[in-house]
Amino acid sequence: CASHVTVKYLNLGGAEGTSYPGGEPDSAIYQGGFYDTCTNWTIEHNYIHNVLVSIMFGGSNGAVVQYNRFQWSLGKECIRGQNVAKNLIIRFNQFYNACGYTGLPGEGCTAEIAIWDADAGNLDNNEIYGNWFYLNRDANSGGSIVIGGNSTSWAGSAANNTLVYNNTFAGYSAGWMAGNILVNGGSGNICRNNLWYDT
Repeated sequence: CASHVTVKYLNLGGAEGTSYPGGEPDSAIYQGGFYDTCTNWTIEHNYIHNVLVSIMFGGSNGAVVQYNRFQWSLGKECIRGQNVAKNLIIRFNQFYNACGYTGLPGEGCTAEIAIWDADAGNLDNNEIYGNWFYLNRDANSGGSIVIGGNSTSWAGSAANNTLVYNNTFAGYSAGWMAGNILVNGGSGNICRNNLWYDT
């Protein structure tokens, strides 16, 4: 697995559009494997659109995702962390309809950012702040930001020292999970100063 990588100033994804026609790339950036852990990645100033998952952290310890625009990510998550996804900083990004329904079986929107399905200790020390989220489609099944849980339950593996603050959520349709922030168990977790508008 490569470490100390910067990805920036790129236009990544499939053809522009508001629905999933099939044949789009599965992901724009797939970092790590499920048995390798990458370190020290920076993903910044990119326009990532019309893919199923914009960024897949399949094994990441230390990455910064900043100043990107995510638009029409059409899969279950826009940014997904799985197996190892810790010490991530996700800040100052725009999420515009960045999670959605493809029409494929089982492909509903979970959350724009979902960091879960890992053993305890592999979901810790993540910081998400200064982002804005806009979604005018179906409500999410998990929330807008979900941190923690294993492959069978949101209440599985705990997340520790998670900070979620200064994010704005707008335009979410009715539904009890619309725009929610869900951080599971653990200690040292702080969610504060987030704003919901027209939800």
